[in-house]
Amino acid sequence: VSPFMDRDKVTKPSSQTGFIRFVLLPLFIELANLFPNLEHHIIDPVHKALNYYTEMEKALEKEKLNRTGNLLNEKIVKSSDKQKGNQRNAEPTVNSISNKPRAFQPSHKVEKK
Repeated sequence: VSPFMDRDKVTKPSSQTGFIRFVLLPLFIELANLFPNLEHHIIDPVHKALNYYTEMEKALEKEKLNRTGNLLNEKIVKSSDKQKGNQRNAEPTVNSISNKPRAFQPSHKVEKK
C-alpha cells in the first residue's frame, strides 16, 4: 500500500498538515519574500489552515485513544464475564447430574375463562 493511501494510518488532517508544512508554507514564504506587501494576505490564511488541521488531528488522535481504551475495557469485562460463566458452568448441579428431562412447570397459574 502506498504511504498516503493506507486507511489505517493516514487521515485527512494528517495529510493536510503535512502538505501545508512541506509544500504550501515554504512556497508562500518565498512568495512573501518576492511580494512583501502581500505577506500577511498569503501567509496568515496558511497558518490558520495549519492550526485548524493540527487541532483536528489532535482531536482525532484523542478520539482514537478513547475508542481503543473503551474497546480494551469491553474486552476485559467480557473476558471476566466469560470466566464467571465458566465457573458457574463448572459447578455440578442437580439438574446437570440428572439424566431425567425436566417437566415444564409454569411460574404462574393460568386462569380459565
